[in-house]
Amino acid sequence: MVAEETVPHAATTPGTVMIWRQGFEPVMRRADPLEYAILCRSREGVAFATICEDMAAADNAEEAVTRAGTVLGQWLGEGLIIGFS
Repeated sequence: MVAEETVPHAATTPGTVMIWRQGFEPVMRRADPLEYAILCRSREGVAFATICEDMAAADNAEEAVTRAGTVLGQWLGEGLIIGFS
C-alpha cells in the first residue's frame, strides 16, 4: 500500500527556495530573506566574519550575530557546507 502524501499549496508570497541533494535524495525548503542575503554574499566570496560585522552594524548586533550563527549551524547540519577556506 502506498501512503498518501499531502501536496502543499503554492506559496502566496514570493520567496526563495533552496534545493540540494543529500546523497541521491533531493531536498528543498524555503529560505527567509536574511538567509538568502547571507547565501548571496557568501557566494560572492565575502568572508563570514565580514557578513556578521555588516549585519551587526545594520541591526541589533547581538541578534544579528546569533541569527548568522544559526544559519551557519543549519547549513552545517544540512550538509550544505563542504569546507572552509
